[in-house]
Amino acid sequence: MRLAAKLILIFLVAVVLLTAANTYVAIEGQNASFEREQTEYAQRVGQSIESELLLTWDQQGDAAVDALLLGEHSSNQLVQIRFISLETEAPGEKQPVASPESLSHVARGQIVSVMVNGQEGAAWLHTYYPVISSDKGRAALEFSRPAGELQQQNRWAIYRAMATIVVLAIVGVGLVMYAGVTLVGRPLDRLIEKTQRIAAGDFADPLAIAGNGELSQLARALNDMCEQLTQHQETIRQESATRIATLEQLRHADRLKTVGRLAAGIAHELGTPLNVVAGRAGLIAAGKLSETETRESAKTIKAEANRITLIVRQLLDFARQSRPQRADENVSLLTDRTISLLQPLAEKKGVAITADDAERIVASIDSSQIQQVLTNIIMNAIQATPDGGQIAISIQRKTRRSPEQTEGDVADYVRIDVQDNGSGIDEQTREQLFEPFFTTKDVGEGTGLGLSIAFGIVQEHGGWIDVASQPGDGACFSIYLPIQPTAVETTHAR
Repeated sequence: MRLAAKLILIFLVAVVLLTAANTYVAIEGQNASFEREQTEYAQRVGQSIESELLLTWDQQGDAAVDALLLGEHSSNQLVQIRFISLETEAPGEKQPVASPESLSHVARGQIVSVMVNGQEGAAWLHTYYPVISSDKGRAALEFSRPAGELQQQNRWAIYRAMATIVVLAIVGVGLVMYAGVTLVGRPLDRLIEKTQRIAAGDFADPLAIAGNGELSQLARALNDMCEQLTQHQETIRQESATRIATLEQLRHADRLKTVGRLAAGIAHELGTPLNVVAGRAGLIAAGKLSETETRESAKTIKAEANRITLIVRQLLDFARQSRPQRADENVSLLTDRTISLLQPLAEKKGVAITADDAERIVASIDSSQIQQVLTNIIMNAIQATPDGGQIAISIQRKTRRSPEQTEGDVADYVRIDVQDNGSGIDEQTREQLFEPFFTTKDVGEGTGLGLSIAFGIVQEHGGWIDVASQPGDGACFSIYLPIQPTAVETTHAR
């Protein structure tokens, strides 16, 4: 409707301007014709009586000239003729009606016409024909004609123009309203609605606008664009699904690789309870135990079996491939479970793992994925720490801004520090730590994907990993995870 209103306004302005210009030209033409007619009459009369008038004026004076003009006036009742003086000292009855300033050209021999409003508001056209006498001085014939009829014609021209504007405005507004609303407004509203749906991600329902005009072509172009966007969207969806599946397979493979590393330590961990079970079972089978001793041995066998079951369940839970699922999780308990899983491997290496008594910090995370992150980083710390070394793990709540943001609000994060006292990491290596396939281990000992996968998981959670290390001073990996889901996390989750 706004476009239709603009079209109507433009049309009305154009009608008013054209009609006003036409009326102005018509009125000016009528005025010019009226003045030209009187000028021609004054010139014709003046030329016909000029010689006789000069002779009469020189010999008989002004009164004789007035008598001569009286006869000429009787032949044309519409025009009054007076003999006037152009001298400044002339008596009042001989002075012109027009102002002396407007008659400067008459003294130089030119015919001049001047429109003057009378005392009652009626307009008169006065035309001055110059009469120059060497003896009497400068004079002129004043031809006066009422312009009331001309003014009436001009007024009627203005009335006709106003009526024309009104009629054209009514007809034009109707036509423009019909054309603007039916042919332009409604199609434009549909186009706007279509673009809004496209902006919202809805590419369905092709838009159909009849005709072959510009709006129809635009509608077809939008339909073609939506079709291409739909195809691209489907391609991106398939590629994203493939990428996610590949990434999950890669992460699962990394978990299985970690399970292989844990196997030796877990085998040692299972050996002790299995020996206890075998020994107690042998005593029971030999029948050398009393009823009370047999009952205690059975309880011991059950306790050791539960211990074995727990160890195996922890290993299976870590190795099992599960769909990403985020929920509120106690980060301290998750860290304790991970330490318990890696404790046998650390003991075999002669490395002690300690964890402080952290407060209960709950964050919205995928516990399986974050356990994989902790496992990769703690296992790297075990491998980098010499025999007799120590790994310290601490958990804190921190309020800060993401390194990717230079401004904006701060947020609450849980920070997990994994500090070892190994050989440390130089600056060049730190810059490449999280690059895929980068490793400092010997061939066959590492794929270079563990830290890269861990970094990707933390980023998907809206967090990041900081590394602080100097050669010879060990290394500290700090994992930052948002306590509440962030915009980045939500985007990755989708």
